[in-house]
Amino acid sequence: MRYKLNGVEVTREQALAQSVGIDPDHPAQVHKEWVDHFSEAAAVHPDDRVVAMQHARDSGVPTHFDTLGRPQFHSLHHQRRYLKVINMHNRDDIAGGGSRTQRPEDFEYAPDC
Repeated sequence: MRYKLNGVEVTREQALAQSVGIDPDHPAQVHKEWVDHFSEAAAVHPDDRVVAMQHARDSGVPTHFDTLGRPQFHSLHHQRRYLKVINMHNRDDIAGGGSRTQRPEDFEYAPDC
């Protein structure tokens, strides 16, 4: 496994020395990546944000919308649940949580007219 800090390859020990408070024997705390995660794709018109918050709350997935109408997600699980309520899905989240590089077969191609 390779470790890089600021674009420079370092040893495992150097990388762990910089990882203050992280236990190397356990997975990283992914929820920190979701702090202030807003979705542009699932946004609503700013005038409709109150209605969207009420709809999310009534559907069992309380979700805050900022003044621009973007929903704020606190975790990947929160995002999945909310997107299911509004009949959307995250194409980056293929096969139940494992992200992978998209392949040509992931896309539907329309024949040239």
